[in-house]
Amino acid sequence: MRMLATLFFLSAISQAAGFNAPIDLSAPGVLESLQERRPDHYAKVRAILALVESRAQFNLGPWIEAQFDASDVDFLHLWRVSDPPKLKVSFTLDDARYTAVVVPMLQPARAVPAR
Repeated sequence: MRMLATLFFLSAISQAAGFNAPIDLSAPGVLESLQERRPDHYAKVRAILALVESRAQFNLGPWIEAQFDASDVDFLHLWRVSDPPKLKVSFTLDDARYTAVVVPMLQPARAVPAR
């Protein structure tokens, strides 16, 4: 009973606070829709995704926050559960939370001499 009451309470708070579900940029047609509705966000989103694709690093979060005025930048590496390896990136621009699955360009494997 307490669990049910807690769920109702959290649901009411999230609706009262104007909680919006994250926008999945990997879904078909979402980027095109974003380009029409919010061109300023579209330009930032494309730049962020291009950066993440070309330089998949853990330390990009603070740079993305500073450069694109984003917040809550998160990376989730899906190396072990996908082929090719993928990276899930999430960030907030103004009042919208965006998520995308990106296939980063990784350095090719190379032989390392034994010690």
